[in-house]
Amino acid sequence: MISTAANMLEPAATRPLLTEFVLRADTIVFRRHAIRSFYWSALRTRLCIRVLKHVELLLFQKQTCPELSTSFLNQITFNWFTGLAVKGYRKPLERDDLWGLNERDSASNLIPQFNQYFKPELQKCQDEGRKKHGSVDTKRHQPSVLMALFKTYKFSFISGALLKLIFDLLQFVAPALLKQLISFIQDRSQPMWVGITIASFIFIVAVFQSMILHQYFHLMFRLGMNIRSVLTSAVYSKASALEFVSHFSAVTLLFCMKTV
Repeated sequence: MISTAANMLEPAATRPLLTEFVLRADTIVFRRHAIRSFYWSALRTRLCIRVLKHVELLLFQKQTCPELSTSFLNQITFNWFTGLAVKGYRKPLERDDLWGLNERDSASNLIPQFNQYFKPELQKCQDEGRKKHGSVDTKRHQPSVLMALFKTYKFSFISGALLKLIFDLLQFVAPALLKQLISFIQDRSQPMWVGITIASFIFIVAVFQSMILHQYFHLMFRLGMNIRSVLTSAVYSKASALEFVSHFSAVTLLFCMKTV
């Protein structure tokens, strides 16, 4: 043991050829063993995650949110939420009382959609950096996360903007109808059905305005939840990759120290 340690501390030029060969072979075997250990560890982790997901679905499977399975009238009036609201009024809600996420709001469905637009942005920045500087400069060329998010949820952003625009336009309709109603009250020569029609339109506009506003808030809150899930998953994936690289760098450093 002492002689082996002494031989390892000697310069490479003064070591005997057989000792140098043994150390090199030992390093190669150790390197292959470490890489194989990393591979099987990552494979076991992935398999465990898949098994746990299936076990969770079998043991703790919840009823999904009934929003998508209800009629259009129930969706615009949020009548599908009445049952849960009544249950919460009668007793404090627990975790088992809540619905599970729909497939469209689950992370397994959101992350591939985001990566579909984020990976081309990343590749584009890397290509531009290589063309200009010969190497990728992460400080000058960074992928646009906002652009990837906009491409992923562009229809939700546009739908929310249209709903808010319609709501703002209806705010000018109500005062105009109120002005017509005041004119009807002042002019008694007009028939009664005119006033009833104006009052009915005021009521319809108010109901329509309220429904549009609540649909806008529901869409924006769901969009915020989806964006938060995507960004959290992206940060976690990046942190996991950096942690793996740091472990791999430590093993590489150990290889270098062993070969010196």
